[in-house]
Amino acid sequence: MGEKCVRGSRVRAALAGRRTRWCRTSLRGLVFAATVFLMLFPSPLRSSQAMQHGEIVGSVVDASTGEPLPGVQIIVEGTFLGTTTGTNGQYRLRLPPGDYSIAARMVGYAVERSRAVLSPGEKVELNFRLRQTVLHAPEIVVSASKRHQPLSESAQSVAVLSREEIVSRSRLYLDEYLEYAPGVTLVDNQVNIRGSSGYNRGAGSRVLLLVDGVPMMPGDSGDIKWDVIPVDQIAQVEIVKGAGSALYGSSALGGVINVVTLDPMGSPKTSLRTVLGVYDRPPYPEWRWTDRVLRFSEWSLSHARQIGGLGFSASLKRSESSGYKVNGNYSRWNLFAKGLLRPSSRDRLELSVAGSTDNYGANLMWPDQSRALQVAPEAVGDHIRSAKLLIAAQWRRAVSARLAHRLRLSAFGNGWTDYFHDSHDYSRARQFGAEWQTDYLLAGRHPLTAGLELSYGRVRANIFGKREISDMAAYAQLDLRLSRRLSFNPGFRLDASQRDSRRSETQFSPKVGAVWNAARGLSLRASVGSGFRAPSVAEAYSRTYVSGLRVEPNPDLKAERGWTAEVSALQQWRNLQMQLAVFHSYFRDLIEPQADVTNTVRFCNVTRGRLSGFEVGSRWATHLAHGRVAITLNYLYLDTEDLSLHQPLSYRSKHLLQTGYEWQYKRLRAGLDYRYVSRVERVQVYYRDDRVPQKVLDARASLETAFGTLSFEVDNALNYAYTQIERNLEPIRNYKLTFQRTF
Repeated sequence: MGEKCVRGSRVRAALAGRRTRWCRTSLRGLVFAATVFLMLFPSPLRSSQAMQHGEIVGSVVDASTGEPLPGVQIIVEGTFLGTTTGTNGQYRLRLPPGDYSIAARMVGYAVERSRAVLSPGEKVELNFRLRQTVLHAPEIVVSASKRHQPLSESAQSVAVLSREEIVSRSRLYLDEYLEYAPGVTLVDNQVNIRGSSGYNRGAGSRVLLLVDGVPMMPGDSGDIKWDVIPVDQIAQVEIVKGAGSALYGSSALGGVINVVTLDPMGSPKTSLRTVLGVYDRPPYPEWRWTDRVLRFSEWSLSHARQIGGLGFSASLKRSESSGYKVNGNYSRWNLFAKGLLRPSSRDRLELSVAGSTDNYGANLMWPDQSRALQVAPEAVGDHIRSAKLLIAAQWRRAVSARLAHRLRLSAFGNGWTDYFHDSHDYSRARQFGAEWQTDYLLAGRHPLTAGLELSYGRVRANIFGKREISDMAAYAQLDLRLSRRLSFNPGFRLDASQRDSRRSETQFSPKVGAVWNAARGLSLRASVGSGFRAPSVAEAYSRTYVSGLRVEPNPDLKAERGWTAEVSALQQWRNLQMQLAVFHSYFRDLIEPQADVTNTVRFCNVTRGRLSGFEVGSRWATHLAHGRVAITLNYLYLDTEDLSLHQPLSYRSKHLLQTGYEWQYKRLRAGLDYRYVSRVERVQVYYRDDRVPQKVLDARASLETAFGTLSFEVDNALNYAYTQIERNLEPIRNYKLTFQRTF
């Protein structure tokens, strides 16, 4: 296998000079075209400023209670203009003269629309009374096309976890919530969207994580750091399925997850959340390794307020656990802060900071199946210390009804040091990003999104050496509205990256999609897209020795590439949502660790893979016996093949079934969630070990009182023993008591 890697590197070296020249020429042309494109935009600005504007003002209240609703989106349909209601539920829009359709949207409420004809200098009042819906399903998403659009207009399948679904469960980290998202599984905390990722031992991710549209991927390992994301500040989570590199670049090979955080607005609000939990005894007596009570806890405090056009929120969290297995302990601090300034209805400026510190034990694998919750005696006490910090700033300006600009700046730093009995490695990584995006309505009806993106990463580590990686990219996507019901969505992205000032690689990622709104509530969609993932620093440069394995670098790794095609249908009624999707993916040059006869491991481009399957899901809710009942049911069938070995792709399951039931009566709520994941068909190590399917049942109940909300949960209620990777047992049954008060 090592000989195969060397042979491929010689061919790539012969083409390096040609690729570098083509990369520079392409980027110069794209930068020049984008500059000319942006220089043409001032004309709409001058024309709009020449007009005398008018104002649309009003308020939004709950139709049943009459209470004002803060945070409602007020959208001027067919334009890039809009605002949100303030603390008192009121809003104000300054617009050029014209005939407008104004929509008021808020999760959990039916959309209300009204028309207004605005004359120069005129003030028009539009008030809205929103009615609550039985089905709490978000209608607006931002990830699929980098702009706000109804879910039914997205050419790709998008799953959404709403705020309602998040607050109804007392999970500690985002990856635990994703197990309830349709078509999503986790393999040792590595997220899989329709089986796209498999498992590569934490060195890189084929799913891109965004926080408010800003990438949050470390510059060394390239995997997702779940402990940085503030669960209590999440408004909704959007999961774009299929290749997303045409807009987002590297790591979007298998999809995109965008975490949308809450906007700080409304009356001053302080929240206190306490979680106390204990682990049950293992399902088999011989697995018990201690007589201590194994427990975990979380304490969090958050505050948000709005003063005029300025909103601010902050959250501080402390969590710790003894773990349910040896070296499963952790101690963490999390901090999140967000500032939002809206000097006018056209401008939005936000600054966010998210960080964490962590000291956690390392349990890589059990010594034997009779000691499934232990480690080898010499590994007791192995642990890792880490710290992460994300700083992001965004500015958005709606220049006119047809033109809007957005600027994103970000910096993400992470560092870690391991204290193992047989190794002592460390890494310090910094990742910087800048993005300029322009949205323009061609002919007043065809949204065009175009942008330029730059990123630079620097790594200093004894395990990786000193590394620098830079990337330049240009992208564009057009939503061509062929008729009132039919739209066509072509797009592309060109990336040029360089590693250590010597190796350059370019990637061209096209996509095309179509949406047909065949009937009221029914949309038929088709899409084909290309994706890629550049090798992480960890994959290309790791040199270490751990748990009897020697890891050697392979700097000649090239990017993984793939295509995904999908046909889907989305039907929405008042209290029922159904979705069906059929998909096919092809990947080449997949990066996997390969071991030789001396037990030396290198990452190599060795695999061509195919994934095919279908996904069906439904969400239904209704009022029953003066209460609300909601039922979800999702099923994924996945057929995979490693085309190099004619075997199933490793760490994938053929069947995934997720179902949930929730009942709510006044202040009382109860629910059940069940997840079935069929037996993994192939693994890379210890393939002779027994493998079983996952059968996990979670139960919960909560009660709202005058003092706060008290909830009780039982996770893995059946105390079912299972693994996701070899020789690593997943959490046993545990009990959680949560108290939350907002004042």
